Amino acid sequence: SDSISRLRDGIKAIVVDDEEEIRNLLCIYLKDMNIEPIAFSSGELAFEEYEKNFERYDLIISDVKMPGMGGLELLKKVRESKGKRQPRIILNTGGIELNLEKKLKAINGHLDGHIYKPFTEEKVLGEILRLMPELKVAS
Repeated sequence: SDSISRLRDGIKAIVVDDEEEIRNLLCIYLKDMNIEPIAFSSGELAFEEYEKNFERYDLIISDVKMPGMGGLELLKKVRESKGKRQPRIILNTGGIELNLEKKLKAINGHLDGHIYKPFTEEKVLGEILRLMPELKVAS
């Protein structure tokens, strides 16, 4: 839609969620904003792609709770990849969990953004623009 702020070309994102519906939704939102998404159903696959092609990605949006490697572990592994380009990382979580809030605080220096499910397109894009205002195309 016209109201959506578009970003300059060439922005790429990794989207990670074990739920196909949510992956697809996030990809649609990102494309609306002119971001090119690549989606993975697990943290392991996403991390493998990041390791191989880290210079490509500006952003990772990941679910926190997934079978195998969840979002917190993915975040930690990406942040520990010394000498590799560091994307902005947004984690999405289903609802507020005190335990999770504590964990997020503990890794706070490493996490850029946070969205709660169920999210709206405005919420997701608002969070991305807050983190990456320099990418906006002047309308």
